[in-house]
Amino acid sequence: MGAVPFNSLFARAVLEKKVRGRVLVDNEADPSVCLVVHKYGMSLLCGDPENRTFNRELKEFLQNDARNGNSAKWLVCFPNAWEGALRTLLGGDLVEEMGRTQGFASTERPSPAVLRTERLNFKFDGKPSTAPEVPADFVVRRIDSNLYDKIQGTVVPQYFWNSSQEFLAEGIGFSLLAGDQVVSTAFSSFVVEDQLELGVETHPDFRRRGLASFPASALVDYCLSHGYEPVWACRKGNIPSFRLAIRLGFSPSTVLPYYILPAGREIVQS
Repeated sequence: MGAVPFNSLFARAVLEKKVRGRVLVDNEADPSVCLVVHKYGMSLLCGDPENRTFNRELKEFLQNDARNGNSAKWLVCFPNAWEGALRTLLGGDLVEEMGRTQGFASTERPSPAVLRTERLNFKFDGKPSTAPEVPADFVVRRIDSNLYDKIQGTVVPQYFWNSSQEFLAEGIGFSLLAGDQVVSTAFSSFVVEDQLELGVETHPDFRRRGLASFPASALVDYCLSHGYEPVWACRKGNIPSFRLAIRLGFSPSTVLPYYILPAGREIVQS
């Protein structure tokens, strides 16, 4: 099926059995098309877009939501021919994101609809020479077993790793604290060979203050001192993530079609 020419660390983590997920193929012995679903819900569709038998099952899979046992929430595809194939396959159930659309609320969205938007991959150009100074009353601390259990949100280690033990043994992360309050966290969502993709979460009470830059900067420093290439990706409309990436030394490199599936519609953030 060929190598995927963009960031697909989440799929590689599943295929290399670093984390739980699902792998669906048309033929186990000699697959021509494959769908890889990470436990967090990110999925990669690659291979032959003309496999009609697989596509009939794929359509039903994409339009199902979590209530029907489908854990897939977001989808990227390779090769580009999947763009046309999905338009044909989904027809009127494929909705284009327009303007400032943020997705549909659970009571508003047309249930089987798939929302087409875009995702940005970034390249790391080099961390700025001047590191941000942690403000008074805050401290950055490496995630340990006690801190792991305090981190709450939708982009947190527990959704990307099989267990806290595996994360602490094979992953890395830092949190910004105000007393005992976890303010913001940056952690390795995927680690494959010498690449480490950053995941970032900030408590709602502390957002829009630039505080995520402190744990994220600590994680980038860790990457650089331990031989990892830091990797960043986000939905094109996620302005806070985009600005943080630029601040840390990343620049946009690739724009990909990105499909938000029914199960992922309610947690789209910007």
